[in-house]
Amino acid sequence: TFMGRSLKGVRMYDSVSEAILNVRNHAYKGMVRGRLPFRWWISVSYDEMNSELGIIIFDHGYGIPRTMNTSTKFDRIRRLMSLREGGWSEKSRLCIAFERYRRKNGTSRPFIEGRGHGCEDIARLIQKEGANQVRKGCRLSVISGMARYDLENTVISGRGEAKALKLKLQGTLIEWKIKL
Repeated sequence: TFMGRSLKGVRMYDSVSEAILNVRNHAYKGMVRGRLPFRWWISVSYDEMNSELGIIIFDHGYGIPRTMNTSTKFDRIRRLMSLREGGWSEKSRLCIAFERYRRKNGTSRPFIEGRGHGCEDIARLIQKEGANQVRKGCRLSVISGMARYDLENTVISGRGEAKALKLKLQGTLIEWKIKL
């Protein structure tokens, strides 16, 4: 129970711990200590008027688009994206990180079996599936580098919207808004 609301059936642990593990395993990997701290922050808030729980995780690491760029497992995707409009932009990379498993019919299949499920796990918190009993209107927003990705669980296709940003965020900010 949180602020008088039951959280039974809302599966937060997997998504939040995956985001934290991604910071530990990827955000600062190979980064030289400088002005920015090698830390991460988490904030939890509750909007009583809208019965909405907010969770934010932020780090000053490389960011999702940049870490994808250095990964050899994305060479196949990089080759395919270089043929499309927009190419291998940070917006495209952030979108791919969250949607590379999704097919048009809603089923999923990874490009590389057993690898790269982190963003899928992060997005799972807002999706009503199996034992996760969240309400409609839950949202995920991710800002990383010069891109933003937004996903709402009311979207039928399960696809989010990616946008290019004019200013760069050093690191990654992940925000979940969960209707209780």
